[in-house]
Amino acid sequence: MKNKIFLFLLTLSVLFAFNVSAQPLAAFPDDPVLKAMEDELQRNYDGLKIPENLRIPYSESFGLLSQPGTGSDKFREDPNAAHRAPSDPATMPGGPANHPYFISYTIELYKTHQAAAIFGKLVGEGSSSFSRGEVDLRIGDYSLDNTPEGRWRHRSGGYQSNVPAEADYWGLRKSLWWQSDVAFKRAIEQYSRKKMLMKTKKRKEPLDDLSREKPYRYFQQPPDEKLEWDKIKDILKDVSRLFREYPRIDRSQAEALVQFRKHYFVNSEGTANRTFGSNGSINVEMSGLTDNGLMLKDGFSVDYSSDQDLKAILKKARIEIEKFCEQLEAQPMEDYFGPVLLEGQAAAEFIVQAVVPLMQAERDPVSDYEYADNTSSDLKKWLNKRITAPHITLMDDPSAAVYEKDSLAGHYAVDDEGVPGRRIALIEDGILKTFYMSRSPIEKLYGSNGHLRGGQLMPGNLFLSSSKGLSQKKLLKTMEKLCREKGNDYGIIIKRLEPKKYSLGYLDAALKALEAYRYDLRTRQLTLVRNLVLRDVSRRTLRDIYRTGEKPMVYNSRIGSGIQSESFAVITPDILLDQIEASGPSEVGSQPPFLKNPFFEK
Repeated sequence: MKNKIFLFLLTLSVLFAFNVSAQPLAAFPDDPVLKAMEDELQRNYDGLKIPENLRIPYSESFGLLSQPGTGSDKFREDPNAAHRAPSDPATMPGGPANHPYFISYTIELYKTHQAAAIFGKLVGEGSSSFSRGEVDLRIGDYSLDNTPEGRWRHRSGGYQSNVPAEADYWGLRKSLWWQSDVAFKRAIEQYSRKKMLMKTKKRKEPLDDLSREKPYRYFQQPPDEKLEWDKIKDILKDVSRLFREYPRIDRSQAEALVQFRKHYFVNSEGTANRTFGSNGSINVEMSGLTDNGLMLKDGFSVDYSSDQDLKAILKKARIEIEKFCEQLEAQPMEDYFGPVLLEGQAAAEFIVQAVVPLMQAERDPVSDYEYADNTSSDLKKWLNKRITAPHITLMDDPSAAVYEKDSLAGHYAVDDEGVPGRRIALIEDGILKTFYMSRSPIEKLYGSNGHLRGGQLMPGNLFLSSSKGLSQKKLLKTMEKLCREKGNDYGIIIKRLEPKKYSLGYLDAALKALEAYRYDLRTRQLTLVRNLVLRDVSRRTLRDIYRTGEKPMVYNSRIGSGIQSESFAVITPDILLDQIEASGPSEVGSQPPFLKNPFFEK
């Protein structure tokens, strides 16, 4: 199975890489948005210069002097010192910091339709349009520019503001002109502080601030924005009406979201792209009380497409609702330490929450006030070393659109910086090979692999495979063997974990199960348990991956909220963890409602 996946990915990546490298830069299409961006970028790139009165004061003995008004002793003693001190040579005409060496413009236009329903009736609906522009402007050069140091530095170099929602050439240019002016003034201030910092702090090895990448252009053709809003609202009401059949569920709400996005990007290196995206989903939240008054919450999502069958949507919704009702009747979880088998969605979410954050290494901080990501910093030391079982391989391939017969949500052409999404081997035969990379180099690694999306480093299509995959039957027998070796008379099987919602940038030490079972070794019976939480999840948990199944499952999901969400996919077999701590939180219940839901007293 591992060889099958490897050959599948290798073929796609070779074809994709050949197309990217062999084709010349595409000509700009006839698009007023791209035209406005291209023209205004060129004007600012050629015309912005640091005026003489803003050039950075410089001292041969110390380097940069503080600016007036910052409390520097030098300026308190002599207010005219800045005017007599020579300017930093870098900011003089012809110097690298006298004008921008790099500019990029991003414009995103959104149309959103939302509605909510409770108990079969709409409680609200609306449509909105939103647009924003971002300017990333840098002075200096690729080795040292104005961008701040520290974690997530790729998020802090730009300036964002609203832009006209319509494709108005002069309106867009006016907005980009203003943003560029603000960004340039900020860059002058940032560059002064940055050079001061680098005079007093030294890295073990020099790091460029921006990697050099080949220009790349990709212009997607505009699709038809097909919106069957009345049909979606009818489906929404039908889904929410299902809760009239389940008195155990106290609160429920269904929401529909349909979104269309247009993304435009140009930079001063010649890179440019235009992409379009859309998504539609129905999201359900529900809660209820257990017999001891404990409030449990759950939810599920159903992706919508125009050719989807209403009966299939309602069938899936009913299955999820009935599973939650069973949770309300389940036994509470007791403390446990031993093997855990993660199946289906749970295996995929484990990869998302316990592995992906480890693959987002940042450069080490150079000052005391910068936030250091100890997790990624520790893992960087293990580059080209073994971090998990030797039969485990983890690859990411954004160029893949389909796996077998399943569509992959993590397929994309270019990332936020205009870099093509590239296939990478994160872990190969248990050895850490690389990380998700933007154009911000880190220690020992240089160059983007096209995985900066939605302002964070994240997966496209993540494939986990094993050279020692087992059948479902053998995987279960292996768990039984591990349980007996540890003196346990039962094991734990988890089918669903609570999905990660907003950010993949942090490793959570606790993962909450939404559907978990005790597996009795003697009777081989499954007993549903509630409130199970996997604890002490860390980078060491990678070493607890003991074996996997042999049949991968496709799991499509999204991270973020609203317009800041991005799609991804995880393709993984079931995962058997050798040992991990699991327990239930304190079950402190609350008083149930004094009266029953009036609907069920009719």
